[in-house]
Amino acid sequence: MNRLLLIIFTVLLISIVSCSTKGFKRGKILYDAYCSDCHMNDGSGLEGLFPPIDNSDYLKTHKLDLACIIHYGLEGKIKVNGKEYSQKMNGFPKITESDIANIVNYINYKFLGDEEYVNIKEIKEMLSNCDEVIE
Repeated sequence: MNRLLLIIFTVLLISIVSCSTKGFKRGKILYDAYCSDCHMNDGSGLEGLFPPIDNSDYLKTHKLDLACIIHYGLEGKIKVNGKEYSQKMNGFPKITESDIANIVNYINYKFLGDEEYVNIKEIKEMLSNCDEVIE
């Protein structure tokens, strides 16, 4: 009986892990297409030019701004993990809210260690507040 429970538990655990990483496949594809040239595949950024995304203290404290940053870009000085960056980030105004959600969820999961899923409704709400972020 214990062996059967162990097998069932192991199968369930493998299924959960497999589903959670597959769920971010589209986000990874979009991140690679739109973000990785500057922020690198591993999220390390380009020293002195583009800030890291991996374990970024800036993104952790600006999580609600991430959709706006992706959509509209970012200008001005920011401080990330103790270093200043002032290189302008161009936005991607033509990508869909769904694609933004996929990128946000991938970044949150892969680079910030946050497994909480952001849905389209939340992305729309974030984007409706972008004026406050940009100005």
